[in-house]
This record gives sequence, C-alpha cells and structure tokens, in this order.
Amino acid sequence: MTPVKQGKYEFKKDSLISVRKQMGLSQGKMADLLGVPANTLSRWELGSTTPDAKHLAAFYSVAKEHGITPAFFGLQGNVKPFQYNLIVIWDFQTTGSPALWVQYAHDTIMSELKKRFGGMIPIFKAFTHPTQAEAAKVLKSLDWRITEEENEAFDYIVEDAKSDSGHNPESTVLVLISSDNGFADLIEELKSKGVQVFVISPQTYNNKLVEKVGPANSIPWYPVYSEQPKRPLKGVPGLNYWVNPPLG
Repeated sequence: MTPVKQGKYEFKKDSLISVRKQMGLSQGKMADLLGVPANTLSRWELGSTTPDAKHLAAFYSVAKEHGITPAFFGLQGNVKPFQYNLIVIWDFQTTGSPALWVQYAHDTIMSELKKRFGGMIPIFKAFTHPTQAEAAKVLKSLDWRITEEENEAFDYIVEDAKSDSGHNPESTVLVLISSDNGFADLIEELKSKGVQVFVISPQTYNNKLVEKVGPANSIPWYPVYSEQPKRPLKGVPGLNYWVNPPLG
C-alpha cells in the first residue's frame, strides 16, 4: 500500500488552548460546552490525541458564538501561536473626555467589549492632542497606548487601522471610537478585506460611521461630558465641530 503523503499543514493543539483562554474558561467548563469528558479535552490540548471532524466542528461552532475564529492548522515546522486581534482605536481628539471622566468612559467601553467579545484581550490605542495631556496620563495608566499629535490625527489613525488589521484581516475585530464621518471610507475598505468593524460614536446627526457598520455593529456611547475637539469633523455638511452636551 502506498503510504499517505504528509501535507504541508499540521493540527495546532495550541489553538484549542488559546480559544479556551480567550473565552476565560477552565478545561471542565469548555469540555461541558463541547459535550466531552474533561480528560478528553486535556488529551487534545496536550497533543496526545486529536479531535475528529465532528468534535472539531463543535469546537469551531462554540468559538464562533463567542466572536472567535480559530485557526486549527499551521505549516509543518512553523507553527505560530494562535492570533486573534481585537483592536480598539479611540479618536480622542474628537471624542475625548476631561481627565476626571476618563476612568468612567474606559469602564463603560470595557463593559460593552466584554458583552460582545468574551475573553478576548483588546489592544487599546488613543490618539490625543497635547492639550489633553492630563487625560492622556489617565489613559496610559489604564493601558491605552498613547499617540500624541500636534495636528489632526486622522491620517495616523487610518494608517494604524490598516496596519493593525492587515496581518490577519479575517481574524481581526476593529472598534473605532470617533465622531468623524471621514472614517467612512476606511470602514468600507476594511470590511471589504474581511475585518469586523464596530463603531462607538456620540454623533447623532448624519452619522455615516453607523451607516457603514450597521446597527448590529454600533456600540452605544454613554453620555460622558466631552472636550471640544481640536479639529474639524470630515464629512458632516454644515457642521464644523462636534458640540459638547451640557453637564447634568
């Protein structure tokens, strides 16, 4: 009998562990979801046995329900850790809050992310103006990566969003926090490449960002008092700046 030819790809046992950890589950809890004994899952994760097609499909289904697209197979001899990106980019120049409110804004954003993306660990990026230095300090203490721009950060945000999602677009979720309709083209481009794009936007008038992602991918913005933005908004006819809501 002719031996079966080895393919270029092999099963990555680490992908099972990665998905389970992203969901924040123990082996016992994950095994219950899959309908298998815990010791069976343990053997899969150790690599001593491999799940059959039926159980692999069940694992894939559970992961997708939690917003995760697992990559079970990798090239022989070049098995890389499973990657799934959750990128949160805050256009702080147009939707920033005073330092006193940053913790509250962060907590409400985190609450919404946990509802939708389970145990995924986000990468936080905020683009600030030098006049927002105090708020930037608070953001940095909350693990946001700060990029301070003297001029408008629009082009830098576009560049970062494309770069961050370009490595593995179909396994990337991008959450954009902004009220600038100029990002509508960026959203369209990223979606065409397979990126899942979500928007958090306080803008209620002629909001093209929400139109581009659809209601299901529009995350509520809480009524947090915002600073006056440092740049004009693009793509909003007759409106040069976002007007702050009154306190109280």
